[in-house]
Amino acid sequence: PIYHWQCSNHPAAMSALAQFLLNDGRVDAQVVSYVTQTLQLDSVSDFANFWTSAEYEKGVQADIVQKVAGFGDTSSPAAKLQTTRLRAAWKLAQGQAPGSPTAAKAPVKEAAAAGQCVGMGWTSPDVTTATWDGLWAALVFKARNPEKFKMDVSDVVVADRPGYLARSMTINATGKRVEEHIYASERKGE
Repeated sequence: PIYHWQCSNHPAAMSALAQFLLNDGRVDAQVVSYVTQTLQLDSVSDFANFWTSAEYEKGVQADIVQKVAGFGDTSSPAAKLQTTRLRAAWKLAQGQAPGSPTAAKAPVKEAAAAGQCVGMGWTSPDVTTATWDGLWAALVFKARNPEKFKMDVSDVVVADRPGYLARSMTINATGKRVEEHIYASERKGE
C-alpha cells in the first residue's frame, strides 16, 4: 500500500524550500522541481544565499527560468511571471533564512554595540558528528578555493603557517588586495 506521506506531492514529503516556493512564492511546480532536484537546494536558507543581492535579479532568470522546459523564452508572459515570482520569493527568503545576510545583520549590530568581537558574524549549530581533522580539511579546502564558494576574488595565494593559514587575494569588486590569517580553535569549536 502507498500511504499519503509517501506521495511526493504531499506536504509532509516536500522539502521546506519546495513548500515555501509553491505556497509563499506561488512558483510553478516545474520550476520548484528544477530548484530542488537539479540545483539541489534543500532549504529556504540555501535559496536565500544562492545569489548575492547584486546578482539575484539576473540569476533567477538565467540560472533557473531559462533552463526549465516551457519557460526558455524569457520574453513569454509565463517566463516573466515565474521570474517575477522567484525574485519576490528570493526577497522574502532573505528575511526568513537564518543564514541570510539580512537575518545575520541584527545580531552582529547588537554584539558590536556590546563591544564583543564577532568576526564575520557567521554562526552555525554545534557540529557533533565530525572529527577535528575533517573540519580542518574542510576549512583548508574552503580557504584555498574561495571562488567555489561564490567569493568574487582572484589571485588567491594560501600558505600553511604553524597553527593557521595565511591567505591573500584580490577582491574583484574593489580591486583591493587583502591578506588574512585563518585560525581554527578546537577549544572554542570555531
